[in-house]
Amino acid sequence: MKDAASAILSFCTVHENKAKFIAMGAVKKINDGILVDELLGILAVLSTHKDTIFELGGLRTIRGLFRIIRNSSSKRAIENCAAILYNMYWKNRILLEMIKAEEIQEGTLTSARRLRAERQVMASLQDLVLLL
Repeated sequence: MKDAASAILSFCTVHENKAKFIAMGAVKKINDGILVDELLGILAVLSTHKDTIFELGGLRTIRGLFRIIRNSSSKRAIENCAAILYNMYWKNRILLEMIKAEEIQEGTLTSARRLRAERQVMASLQDLVLLL
């Protein structure tokens, strides 16, 4: 499974291929909880494509990503979730309000920053939330 996910991830680095994987339902599989760990890295790459943000929707996905950040012991999964949230915000500023509301309610990003040594993307997302 990891080899297949790696191959898909490599394939998704080509911009034209991102739309194909979005159309094939990669986003829906993650929202449905199928192969989440394997697909998060792919979704992080796909989230740089404008159609992915539309497919991700809003609050359901944001809550799901925050749930993964809260419950995962995988630093890679946490970093991928943070990158996806960042790209969601960057492509649709309205989503920042949803991200901010989730952070106020749960304190997920603040806790994750204190408990784990994530990369710069987690700090960047936290800084964006604090700006509002």
